[in-house]
Order: sequence, then C-alpha cells, then structure tokens
Amino acid sequence: MFHLLGRKNKRVRVYAPIQGSIVSLDEIIDPVFSQRLVGEGVAIKSNSGTIYAPVDGTIQWAIRSKHAISIQTKHNAVILIHIGLQTDSSKSESYTPLVPNGTNVKAGDEILHFSPNEYEGQNNHVMIPVILLDSQFYQMSKVKTSGSAVQKKTILFEFK
Repeated sequence: MFHLLGRKNKRVRVYAPIQGSIVSLDEIIDPVFSQRLVGEGVAIKSNSGTIYAPVDGTIQWAIRSKHAISIQTKHNAVILIHIGLQTDSSKSESYTPLVPNGTNVKAGDEILHFSPNEYEGQNNHVMIPVILLDSQFYQMSKVKTSGSAVQKKTILFEFK
C-alpha cells in the first residue's frame, strides 16, 4: 500500500529497454511471469547486449547477480527488467552494470551490458520480461504483445 503514496493520475509510458521481438507473457515458459505472479507486462526476445532504462526513475539492483533490475518511478511504481528465464545466478560476471544502485536515470539511458552468448540454448536470444510490479494497483493500457521492439522508441505499455 505504501507504494501508492505520491502516485499521481498521470499516464506513464514504458519504453522498450532493448531491441528485439515483443512476446506476450502467455508465451513465456517460466510460470512466475506467465501466471503474472509478480505483475503484468510483456517480454522481448533479443540477441542484443545492452539494456536501456524504460522509464525515468531510480535504479534498484534487485539481486547481486545483476540479471534483474528494478526502476522506481517518481510515482512509486516499480518496473522490473529480468534478463533471461530461470537465469543462472552464478554467472554474475556476464552482466556489467553501467550505473550504481540509487542512481536517477532518464528513459533511454544505458544501464547494463550483458553477453547474449551465455544463452546458447536459445540461439543466442534471451527472453527479457519487462514487468509492472503490483500491477493490480494500476490501470494499464496499450499493452503491446507482439511486433518489433526498438530500444528507447517502442512503447510497450502505459499505466496510471
């Protein structure tokens, strides 16, 4: 409930953090995402190795292995970017954060480099869910579940 404090009625656009193909969460093999246990959103299948901030906000590295990033917006909503499904947390050297925890970023800022070659079983493509945590407290709209994603340009979804 505390995440709702400071929330305004302004629509927030969530941009693609990476280039690739947009995939519905229904097509994800990981039930944490396909069953929307952590929130609503979409995924991007990509072979690029750079993640950009999808919204303006504050970086919160979710876990030490660096394959999950959360960004808290000024409206206290949190966007999760999860690199890979059932990711092996022992491969933290595959991820290079470009900004430290607590950094304020603008949508489109580079925030992480990683090696898509670590995902050999997926033809060097990695599935990257982009999730609005606690989405039941927000009104989502314009959720894009297919098509091409261009980093920093394609709007994946909006919420307020």
